[in-house]
Amino acid sequence: MPVRTIDAHFTLTTPAFVGGAGDGSAKPAFLRVPTIMGLVRFWWRALAWREVAAMPDPIAELGRGEARLFGAAARDDGTGGRSGGQGAVLARLVDGPAQRSFPTVGPADRTFAYGAETKEGLAYLAGQGLKGRGSLPAGEEFTLRLICRPKASEHDLEQIIRAIRCLGLVGGIGARNRRGFGSLALRKIVDSAGKHEWLGPRCVEEYRNDLETLLAGHRANVDVPFTAFSNVTQLWLAKAPANSDVADWHEAQGFSFQYFRSKGLGGMLGGKAARSILPGDPIYPDIDWFDQIAMSPPTLLPRAPVRAVFGLPHNYRSGTRRFQKLNNRGRPIMRNGEPVMVNHQAAVTAVVPAAATGGAKSDRRASPLFLHLHQMTDPSTNQEEIAAVWLLMPAVFLPPATGNGPGQVEIKPNNMASGKRNFSPNWSIVYEFFQSLATRHDATRIIP
Repeated sequence: MPVRTIDAHFTLTTPAFVGGAGDGSAKPAFLRVPTIMGLVRFWWRALAWREVAAMPDPIAELGRGEARLFGAAARDDGTGGRSGGQGAVLARLVDGPAQRSFPTVGPADRTFAYGAETKEGLAYLAGQGLKGRGSLPAGEEFTLRLICRPKASEHDLEQIIRAIRCLGLVGGIGARNRRGFGSLALRKIVDSAGKHEWLGPRCVEEYRNDLETLLAGHRANVDVPFTAFSNVTQLWLAKAPANSDVADWHEAQGFSFQYFRSKGLGGMLGGKAARSILPGDPIYPDIDWFDQIAMSPPTLLPRAPVRAVFGLPHNYRSGTRRFQKLNNRGRPIMRNGEPVMVNHQAAVTAVVPAAATGGAKSDRRASPLFLHLHQMTDPSTNQEEIAAVWLLMPAVFLPPATGNGPGQVEIKPNNMASGKRNFSPNWSIVYEFFQSLATRHDATRIIP
């Protein structure tokens, strides 16, 4: 009897930074099956929460389901038996891209990702973590082949395929994939048994319909301990103007994100006029919060910045206010007879107890806000269509810092002692950002 296979054909819509961290020269970029299947697991968990949310022990139930589908290390099950072992499918990478090197990203060399001078919006989305990373360029194609084991039921395969579709409609791969890099477009699914055939969207309208179908019915309670679809998930779609390209639309989304979150320097932001941030603006409290740190004497307010909800760590820096840099004895550091002056800065990081990470030290909290770029060709017009999708999946933001208390962030100014502050996410600031996308890019909400 022939072995049943299911092939998922992907295209990279945007460059994927899937190489190792650099040491002065970029490491080759490459795809690995464990990386791809790790992403399939992530989206399976995000989709599966609604099935287990009402159960007495939803996390344990989720773990059992994940082990059945994707496999787990064999271990004693506590009843004298063994659990774990191989999952319902084996995975292989076929027709994958060759390894590639890519120029190092550095202060003087901002030609990365799209092979052109990086604009401010893309640089803002890229952050500081792509230096020395190898990348695969947009347009690369690969096929993930699932080899179905005899024990795999049709229901098992349907769950895995739904996760693959989710990855190929709203997900990405590699560094900064939550900011649109490494966006994956699933083109088709081919089942040798003919039961799970699927053709990817060819225009924005089909894309919208596929998203609505895939994500319908995810109304589980928001109080979920990991990133998953729930009753407060929001998904917004912005269609690019005609004759746009992916790089330009990616840049436009990045600039809009920066425009919403920042007041710029000297009234300018990326060579354009920054917006005025006045009392009543959703991010004004954060501007005022940092102003207190940059004033003399500096003050660490009892609250944390609301923008921490976009992910941690994140940084603040004044372009105009400076202070004398001091040595360990509290005396000014002098250079050529003049005191060394530095800009006021502050970093905000997560407080994550070791127990929450299995002993590993962490001061990060991944963003619950995802950006995905999707490119299609409309067969009726033979025209390229591009969509940007912003997906918010609220969940428990930080584990309790102690006992059953609230989560905390640590604020680390460079001009005074650091301090910890309780933090509860206020999702309304993200909703305000979505409204700004509706104004700037005619974005519309898909999931009600």
